[in-house]
Amino acid sequence: MMMWQKPAHHQMKMMKLTRKLDLSILFKFSQPAHIFTLLIVLYLAFILLPHKPRDSWEPSPWSSFIYISTFATHFGTQIWMTFISGLVLFFNLPRTVFGQVQKQLFPKYFFLNSILGFVTFIIYVFHRPLKGNQADHKVQMWALGICFLSELVVRLYVVPIMLSVMEKRNTLEKEAGVGMEVGYHDPGPLRRCPRYMKLHSTFRKLHGTCAVANIISMGCNAIHMYYLAVRLCTALT
Repeated sequence: MMMWQKPAHHQMKMMKLTRKLDLSILFKFSQPAHIFTLLIVLYLAFILLPHKPRDSWEPSPWSSFIYISTFATHFGTQIWMTFISGLVLFFNLPRTVFGQVQKQLFPKYFFLNSILGFVTFIIYVFHRPLKGNQADHKVQMWALGICFLSELVVRLYVVPIMLSVMEKRNTLEKEAGVGMEVGYHDPGPLRRCPRYMKLHSTFRKLHGTCAVANIISMGCNAIHMYYLAVRLCTALT
């Protein structure tokens, strides 16, 4: 008898477990998370939208050091996590073990990147406030702002739900004795279980959202990296 052919009470239990996505996890952060996100959005809008220009802060060696350090650490972390760590772990660990590693890494990864992106953005804005029609400067401000905001939103509202769905999916896989394949996904008998396939589809969508946000953030950082490279090239000639 297949693993999904359980007694009626067990089926009812699993149906309640996977009936729909539990959005209550959004409110585990309580109101402060939503208020904080709203304040950040309003602050970014205040900075990026046209308003009366203000004087810039004179860069100091320490502020420049922090600016370069946070940007370099941020971009380096993205490169390592996306192209090194993620691929190595995926192709060398059993899928369920890889999922447990992701459970520990994802929240810390997006939280760290949000902090680094925010510090880089703030220092850049205060050193170079928007004055007049500076197209290149506007691009950099928008790039750094989008970079930070995309990772913050994913950390607060996507990652917790994704990990919750992954846990429910792993529970079904553990009962069915699958999930130990390396480098690919093979649900085995669970491919005939509609509840499992629904959870898997939801997980893939949420994981894809995280991946898209990560790529957008990396692209924004690449734009800023090119901007710095041009300035460095000019300074060295």
